[in-house]
Amino acid sequence: MQAAHPYFHLRAARVIATICVLCVSLPALAGDYYLRFGVALDQASDTVFTDRNCLNLYPYALYGCGTGGDGHPYRSDGGFKSAPAFELGLGYSATSRFRAELVAEKRRQSEFVGLANFLQPGEQQDVVASIESTLGLLVAHVDLTNRKSSRFGGITPFVGFGFGFVRNECSDMRMDFPRTITTVPGDARTNFAGVLALGLSFALNQQRTMLDLTWRYMDLGEIRTARNVGQVAWRSGSREPLLLDLDLTRGRLKGQGFKLSLRHTL
Repeated sequence: MQAAHPYFHLRAARVIATICVLCVSLPALAGDYYLRFGVALDQASDTVFTDRNCLNLYPYALYGCGTGGDGHPYRSDGGFKSAPAFELGLGYSATSRFRAELVAEKRRQSEFVGLANFLQPGEQQDVVASIESTLGLLVAHVDLTNRKSSRFGGITPFVGFGFGFVRNECSDMRMDFPRTITTVPGDARTNFAGVLALGLSFALNQQRTMLDLTWRYMDLGEIRTARNVGQVAWRSGSREPLLLDLDLTRGRLKGQGFKLSLRHTL
């Protein structure tokens, strides 16, 4: 796996630390500010890895142009397993129904499990990799009812939308074939990210502490393997590993899931 950029993790830690410092140092009259902590479990949609340019010869395109045994262009098709995410946010309620917040989120490692299509369906051509993501988002929420006069017994429906940045770190990709194992170098990439959300807020403590249950759809941009040296190793050991100067491959990461969070007004 290509080494992650330490400075990015340092910046993420600084963002979280800054949020905490701001919360502690807010003036007493800042009753419209709130702190959020949440956990989420998302299920990624199917992801397809393809070449940046299947015609490339130097560096070599991993898949190349042509049609696989399943009738589709050469590629790896699969999905990421569910993985938890943790978030910390600082928000401001501008009106009784509108609020905005800055959110830092860390998504734990999720494994990609898929199949290449070089060979006929049913033959061994398993593909595995893993990914971790770190996000920074600006999110706006609109309550659909006034929570102080809600007809639903302290339950307030809301909608949300937001945008920001995400850094996706992809591990080395392993491709298992009947006679060989191909290793493709991993890579890290920073992308734009977007989120849409629907949820319900439950009042817990005289409207100062709210429990939010949220369904969300997220677009986390591209994930990539690197333009770097990979290798092909023979299972029998009959040949020395073959080094390949590979071009990058890429896929799109999207998903949906549920988030449970506590929101406390300061």
